[in-house]
Amino acid sequence: MSHKILTILKTSLVVFVLSLICNQLVAQSTNGIFFQAVARDNFSNPAKDRKIYVQSSIIQTSPTGTKVLTEVHQANTDATGVFSISLGNGVRIGGTSASLATIDWSKGPFYLSLKISITPVGGNNDWDYTKEWVDMGTTSFGAVPFALYSAS
Repeated sequence: MSHKILTILKTSLVVFVLSLICNQLVAQSTNGIFFQAVARDNFSNPAKDRKIYVQSSIIQTSPTGTKVLTEVHQANTDATGVFSISLGNGVRIGGTSASLATIDWSKGPFYLSLKISITPVGGNNDWDYTKEWVDMGTTSFGAVPFALYSAS
């Protein structure tokens, strides 16, 4: 994958994440944070009708700070490459908090880091998603944690 394509993919995902987070602010609860995006292949084409894996990390203080909650989500893309996950409802694989509900949102700022792994077309029995992560970047959560914090 060329550096230019990867940069375009990262930028597109970050902009999309920020717009979704802002739109979902009113409906937030500790049941999860809705996240939706378009998965794209190495040539920037939508990864249509594919199984994907998403690793999400909520990070405290700075983009390279303490990982508070890291999860893996499995999802399927639709005919346009769109997938949806709920942060806080994946399989927890690390972090200092046991769940989204136990994060102390008053200790921000918080950041979201995403990695994605898209299953190959045609299937491959030797393919291992844990070895195929593509780092999509890290972005500030903005106001979402404050909405969760205000609920308490």
